[in-house]
Parts: sequence; structure tokens; C-alpha cells
Amino acid sequence: MVKNWKSANIDFGVLKPHSKICLTFECKDSLEDVVNITTSCGCSQSYVSANNVIVSYKSGGIPLHLTQAGVIQYKVRKKLNVFYQNGVYDTLQFYGMIRK
Repeated sequence: MVKNWKSANIDFGVLKPHSKICLTFECKDSLEDVVNITTSCGCSQSYVSANNVIVSYKSGGIPLHLTQAGVIQYKVRKKLNVFYQNGVYDTLQFYGMIRK
């Protein structure tokens, strides 16, 4: 990693399907040199605010084939790449459980 993050991983715990939450990745360094943030899917959006990366995440549902098999909870893990002007990047991730 390039920056000094308070934590590069956040466990958001348990969410109901189709819930929305906001998460904050706190950086101990300045983020003025961030040029782009990419996410692993369209379920999350992120932006820089001061020395933080703020992520808005909307959970999906449990996949149909799993609910038909009786599954009532589903683990999710999402990644963000924070790109800097010098071409390097940090990977941040958040994870948790979707439960009916």
C-alpha cells in the first residue's frame, strides 16, 4: 500500500437484502493526489472527502439459486482501488453478510 490507512478492511456486519449503507475508510495521509477510485461492481460508489474515502453500498439479494436451496445468508466481499497521480494504487475492501 502507498498510504497509511487506519484500516484497509471494513466488516460491515449483517445487512438485509437491498439495504443501503455508507462506510468510511480513514487515511492518516493526505488524499489530495487521488485521481480515480474504481469499484469491483456497480453496487457501490465512492468519493474522497478530506482524508477519507466514503463508500455508498447497496446490498443485493441472495442469489435465486441459493434461496431456492434454502440459503438465508450470503457472504459478500467488495474491493476498491484508489489510484494516485504517480500511477500506483491502494486496494481497500469491505465485507459482511446479507441475511434475510
